[in-house]
Amino acid sequence: MLTKTQADAKWREMKGAVRNLWANLSEEELERCRGNLYEVSSLIEERYFESREEIRLKIDQLLNSFDNASDAGRDPDVSSYHRSPLGHRSSRTPEDDEKNAQH
Repeated sequence: MLTKTQADAKWREMKGAVRNLWANLSEEELERCRGNLYEVSSLIEERYFESREEIRLKIDQLLNSFDNASDAGRDPDVSSYHRSPLGHRSSRTPEDDEKNAQH
């Protein structure tokens, strides 16, 4: 599990992953919460009517996907949009997306 210091350092990426799961959360709302996952959970519960347990499980999986040990060998320049917030790694790269857009 990430420490508070690690989570703070990866907040921008984590915020992107949260928005991948819950797109109705605005950038401004997440910035107001700035790493306070209790506040983020409350917003999700209010907007999406998911149970606290469902939200907690998804957030735990998301946090685990940002754990330094699971980042071993991961290109640090790959954006959070290419990271599955549920712990499954994507092998897609930005270059793959560009190629697919051209076809």
